Amino acid sequence: MRILYDSKQLKYKTPFGTLTPDTPCTMPIYVPSTVQATMMSCIINKADGSHAMNADLPFKEKSGPYDIFQGTFSMGECGLFFYFFRCR
Repeated sequence: MRILYDSKQLKYKTPFGTLTPDTPCTMPIYVPSTVQATMMSCIINKADGSHAMNADLPFKEKSGPYDIFQGTFSMGECGLFFYFFRCR
């Protein structure tokens, strides 16, 4: 089993596509319960590699063999950003 997240599916990012500044964005990530994660974070960096923000994705609920972690955040500025997830 693997962690489930796909940026090309509406299920994993609302609103889908490009964000405008200060628009709330909700991101769920599905983690196998066997991982025993206690918290997930979305680490967001600017295009130049500098750190932009950390968005906590706390535990939301269990769905079958997965624990769903979900958080909502917004970006205060326009730009190109890259993100990855950190599991604790």
